[in-house]
Amino acid sequence: MYRLAWQKILLVQLSALVLSCAAADVTNQDLIDAMNAGTGTGPNRIPKELPQDGTIMLKCGDYRLLVEPARAFTISECFYRDARVIVPAGAQGTVILTEQAHKSIKENTITEKGIWGDPWIGTAHGGEIVQTVTLTVDGKVRPVATGTDISGDRIVLEKVSTQYKFENRTSIVLTPEGFEEHREMQAKEDVGNLHYFYLFMFSWPTSTGKYLAGFADGSEKTEEFGKDRSIALVSGGNGPRWYAQYDPTLKLGIVQFTPDPAPGAGFVQVRTNYHKHYTQYTPLKDKTFKAGERISRTMYIRVFPDETGDWATARQVIATLEKQTRANYGR
Repeated sequence: MYRLAWQKILLVQLSALVLSCAAADVTNQDLIDAMNAGTGTGPNRIPKELPQDGTIMLKCGDYRLLVEPARAFTISECFYRDARVIVPAGAQGTVILTEQAHKSIKENTITEKGIWGDPWIGTAHGGEIVQTVTLTVDGKVRPVATGTDISGDRIVLEKVSTQYKFENRTSIVLTPEGFEEHREMQAKEDVGNLHYFYLFMFSWPTSTGKYLAGFADGSEKTEEFGKDRSIALVSGGNGPRWYAQYDPTLKLGIVQFTPDPAPGAGFVQVRTNYHKHYTQYTPLKDKTFKAGERISRTMYIRVFPDETGDWATARQVIATLEKQTRANYGR
């Protein structure tokens, strides 16, 4: 009798365990189904042992980076000295929109619901499944906790997450020179039918008056920003290798630099609350990322005080970045 009772208890426990595992699997599958259908995916999913909300301030030299767990541990704001150079409008990081989601939006079969639950996938939009986050300060691993300032000479925040059908490995490295984002994404299965795939996004202040962009073939483009709702810096082939801005209000120069431009276009959305630069992976029409295929890119950010609009200081910063990365990339 006692053996039978224990067998029943064990059976119930095993059944509960199976149901629990199945529930977790179903939850993730529901998320994939929602993404495929182009419907809202809800908030990002973060392990319970990590903070779910609040902010983490990373401080190094003249730079401060504000990171938000709720936005899948992506940068929300960047300050250089006392100036805010990345604004909290929109999202930074990697964002994906499926072809079905684009169709649903275009046909008005769904309605975007704001920061949570819209059909875009990743960062502030939701739908990203965070697995692990590691914070290393001057070579020592630190607890990941909100409500504190983290200071050091080299701060590394590493994240592993699932974003649609990709494994996303991102690291943010902050030093006194500036910061960089390393992004490596690997297709977990064959992935097609993507409409937009933004590898990097940065929301710069609207007080930046003009830009200068340089491309891998040596060509350059410069112009002043247009009016609200306009788009600048559209290009075929590869996006810009570097992109410099001059902010006469903040009296600062800003450079973002990548030694290996992504195939596609770089462009800027001009809005009343930001000048957002997108690194867009294209062409996506008829493109399938095969299972195991990797996308690996790095973006370097530098802010500097001695720019006057003639780009002399910006070119010095770009030359330094070219020299620093040539050994790693050979170009």
